[in-house]
Amino acid sequence: MKLITVTFSTLKRHFTVLSTIIVCSLVSNSLAQTNASFPYGVASGDPYSDSVVLWTKFAPAGNSTATQDVTWQISTSRTNFSAPVASGTFQATSANNFTVKLIASGLQSGTEYFYRFITNGGASVSTVGRTKTLPSGSVNSVRLAVFSCSNITADPFYAYDKVARKGDFDALVHVGDYIYEYGPGGYGAAESLAASVGFEPNSELLTLADYRARYAQYHRQNSLQSARASAPLIAVWDDHETANDSYKDGAQNHDPATEGTWNDRVTAALEAYYEWMPIREPSGGNRKEAYRSFDFGNLVSLHMLETRLTGRDKQISLAPSTEDVQNRIGQILSNSTLTNYYASTYSLTPPASASDYPAFGAALATPVANELV
Repeated sequence: MKLITVTFSTLKRHFTVLSTIIVCSLVSNSLAQTNASFPYGVASGDPYSDSVVLWTKFAPAGNSTATQDVTWQISTSRTNFSAPVASGTFQATSANNFTVKLIASGLQSGTEYFYRFITNGGASVSTVGRTKTLPSGSVNSVRLAVFSCSNITADPFYAYDKVARKGDFDALVHVGDYIYEYGPGGYGAAESLAASVGFEPNSELLTLADYRARYAQYHRQNSLQSARASAPLIAVWDDHETANDSYKDGAQNHDPATEGTWNDRVTAALEAYYEWMPIREPSGGNRKEAYRSFDFGNLVSLHMLETRLTGRDKQISLAPSTEDVQNRIGQILSNSTLTNYYASTYSLTPPASASDYPAFGAALATPVANELV
């Protein structure tokens, strides 16, 4: 995982998230407390000066698919909800995987609030989350925690714990790769924790059920729950929320011949993303167009840009093919001037007889490939 803490003063005025950033860290112990009705914690996100998105996920008893009424409350006190400043009821249904996601409006700008969820006639109460609306007017400082590349099989999520323990951020910003779509062996260099955390499901993600299961696995991590409960989250995807090196018509890690259409996979991935992330739906209805802006008073304008699914073409390959390399080596070996030039340039012994050519050609493979790049 990558994390950076960004503190803005009046000397810095604009911050545009284009892609991933940064460095990483640190130490951990879990902070989140959940109950059986809300096992994935609580979250808030996409703050405006007068509203914020609130999120949780209800866990129905057994295999029930019955609609469940969930009450939400907002207070200016972490411990006193006797007179909430805003409240309401949300119906969690099987259609949206029993996620509870709503916009709480009528709030004051630049204000710290606390929120919780209640169900089962008051018998089940969620953990309390902290959120904050955007400030208006003159602002002296803004404090953000920026994340990227959160791979559960490679990183113990210490950075989430560190941010939760600080607990004083104006917002958390995740710039992509919130989950990874690989199954076992799909990204061998990043599977050092695979034996202990596993893959849910135990395969690459393709269907809506697959993506939902992977988000559920991530959100059972107490460190992630704690971070999401500590400040509002502003997020946009990169590629791994769908598939590696994704673009508008496909991805490096997608084979239409065996994995179905790219559009079906994107639709499933974005459905799960919007279910699990406390962010607003695009005003135009096209879920791929996740462009949003957030003004922290007159100090910082944060612009979240969609850079994968709407305008990106297929990534070009700089690596030459084996055939290209072999053809170029053949040209070199058939020309004595080129042969001597390459021998001199790369400190090789030029071939003295026909039997020397295979070894000389093999020695040229790497420098010729680099040259063609």
